[in-house]
Amino acid sequence: MLTLGPALHHGFSLGSYDILTQSGLTRVPGVTVRNTVSGDQIAEMIPWSTQAWTQVHHGEIPLWNPLSGLGLPLAFNWQSATFGLPALISYLFPLHLAYTAQIVVTLVIAGTGAYVLARVLGLGVIGCATAGTVYELSGSFMGWLGWPHAAVMSWAGWLFALAILIVRGEHRARHVLAFAVVFALAVYAGEPEIFSILVVSMVIFVFTMLISRFRADHDFRRSLRPLLDLSVAAVAGAALSAPLTLPGLQVLSRSTRSSGTLLAATEVGKALSPHDLVHLLVQGYNGLPIAGNHVFGGDAVYTDTAAYVGLIAVALAVVGIIRGWRRAETVGFVVLTIVTLAIIYAPPVEAVFIHIPLVQTIDWHRDLMTSGLCVAILAGIGMDTLVRQGALKSTQLLLGGVLAGGIGLLVILLLVDTSGLSQLDVGLRRDSLTWPLVTGGLALVVVSTLAVATSRGKPRRDRDSDGTAVGAVHGNTSNKELMRSLRKPTAGQVTGALLLLLETAFLVAAGAQLWSSSTDGVRSTPAVTSLVRAVGNSTLGFGVFTCYAGPGLSGLGVLPESNILFGLHELDFYDPVLPRGYFQSWAALSGTSPGAPIYNSFCPALTTASEARRYGVQFVLEPDDAAAPAGAVFDEKVGEEDLYRIPDSADGVLVPATRTGQLPPDDANGTPVTVDHPSPSSLSITTSSTSDQVLRLRLTDEPGWHATIDGRPLQLESFGGVMLQARVPAGHHVIELRYWPTLFTVGLLVAGICVLLFVSYFVVIWAIGRRGARGRGSLTHVD
Repeated sequence: MLTLGPALHHGFSLGSYDILTQSGLTRVPGVTVRNTVSGDQIAEMIPWSTQAWTQVHHGEIPLWNPLSGLGLPLAFNWQSATFGLPALISYLFPLHLAYTAQIVVTLVIAGTGAYVLARVLGLGVIGCATAGTVYELSGSFMGWLGWPHAAVMSWAGWLFALAILIVRGEHRARHVLAFAVVFALAVYAGEPEIFSILVVSMVIFVFTMLISRFRADHDFRRSLRPLLDLSVAAVAGAALSAPLTLPGLQVLSRSTRSSGTLLAATEVGKALSPHDLVHLLVQGYNGLPIAGNHVFGGDAVYTDTAAYVGLIAVALAVVGIIRGWRRAETVGFVVLTIVTLAIIYAPPVEAVFIHIPLVQTIDWHRDLMTSGLCVAILAGIGMDTLVRQGALKSTQLLLGGVLAGGIGLLVILLLVDTSGLSQLDVGLRRDSLTWPLVTGGLALVVVSTLAVATSRGKPRRDRDSDGTAVGAVHGNTSNKELMRSLRKPTAGQVTGALLLLLETAFLVAAGAQLWSSSTDGVRSTPAVTSLVRAVGNSTLGFGVFTCYAGPGLSGLGVLPESNILFGLHELDFYDPVLPRGYFQSWAALSGTSPGAPIYNSFCPALTTASEARRYGVQFVLEPDDAAAPAGAVFDEKVGEEDLYRIPDSADGVLVPATRTGQLPPDDANGTPVTVDHPSPSSLSITTSSTSDQVLRLRLTDEPGWHATIDGRPLQLESFGGVMLQARVPAGHHVIELRYWPTLFTVGLLVAGICVLLFVSYFVVIWAIGRRGARGRGSLTHVD
């Protein structure tokens, strides 16, 4: 909470609301944007969180987003994470605090998970606190906090802890169930790419640990059983997450992300430079995308390079590696750290991983969060070593030597690594090194003080390796002396606490500057209010191409997806599973590009009324004094933009059926009909005609739409490559559509069967145990 404190002091609604003040009709002069790369928060996460919260509070399951494009899947676009634990908890809070609640819950899950993992490894309180603090406040995790990337990785500590417990073989059924539940929660967190990275990391860690155990005891069966248990747990976790994965994968298969052409243009296969390793020690070495600062030196995307854990954490991690090398778990984390860093910073290694089947689309340099967890756990092991063996000279020399070496490296960077930079950039780089040097220097002073304090007399060990007072074991002290010994902190404990305080100060100072907030969430401007009044529930399009207006910016109207916050329906949208049909449909209609699939953006320039009518767009915004779309009618001026009305455009039209029974051409004229929306995921249309008609709906053709006519099933067909149509016989009819994917039902059944099997198993075990207890009681009575 200290990290979020400065932002929360300004307002309790966390998020990049200030970005809206820089674009279109939401522009507010004089506002400075705090973080320029956090546009996705206001352009995706906050709008989807708001929409899901609103639908839940109206008694609806948040499955469909009716305000983006021609309607898009909400729950099954993955990143909305409407079924994730942070989202479920956020539904209990007021709307303006929902997104804040998700962020806080994600931090708590990450920190407690790393803490529990450290406890499973047998670390003491200070070591566990170090692991939890370093992980949840690490640069990679804080950089992605607010995105589903961090929400998925927040479960990493819990998964690793349960995997270790399963490998140990104690309480197998209980731990398999817990692993399955956490596995499913990580899936529901909403980022399949990061989840794939987490699974691969888990596999590397588990196999390394099992190999180490096998080399120690040469018992193959002992290694085989944990693999079987983990496989069962993973299958059960997949079953529990089936309500999302089955329809989600179906939606994903129809999106631009399944295109092989798109992969060549993404960040896939572009490993970071080894020079970027300096980010492990320093925040903002190449600048920061925040007010009063800027990015330089080639760091295009801050979140892809931010990796800071601090010099103190790195030094403690080195101690943990050297002191804990004989443990299989330590070996597992060391190997995983090496592999992860090699993937991120060594192009040949990353080239191997991008050819792994099923996961070729992964940006492997986003594996930084895994390396952050590994360093955090190893630092916790090192801290535990310091607390328990702080009086040993070898520990003091090792920790002090690493700290001194790190300080020397930072000094060299401060003095030397400034060539080719402007004077301003030199100043920013040197400023970024100041706080690491201060905290690292103070840490060295603390360790030196420990060495001096323990050298004045004969070194003695106040605690055994498990932290128990020595006298408690040998019985050579009175109860009063024992209690006094337990209450009095050792030199190692004091040193560890001070180092943890310094590490926390570094991490808090580094992360706090990234966040902004609002006092009460999104605020409308007079121009937006006028637009909403003029447009109502109609679909709004744009007369110019707006995809490249800037990071998180739009030149006209309201930023796509942010329109949801104002109840405005825009044709333009920004969605991680953008349906391919939109690009194919627009290319066939106009022969031009309608957006940027690499950035998941659909933003066509509507230059004619016929183009607008094809997609049911009833209003088009143009820049001030720009030419109107051909065939459009000027409606009014909104802010500094011109609003035009498209005659005869509607969400649904009836087109006379052909005598041959074939469907009419896509551009055939039709009669507009009223389309009612009883709920976000349902439509109702009443038709009346004297001849057979074809009902054409401006509704995205996604699997999951089911239609009825007068209560009987009605077949839906594709229209225009991206929309839906249906044949309607003559007469008066009521046609209803509902979005509920069949695979969602199948997923619910699969998850329900899995829950039933687990419950049945534990009931049987309970009954057997109870019967056995009764039998033993009867025998005791006879005796």
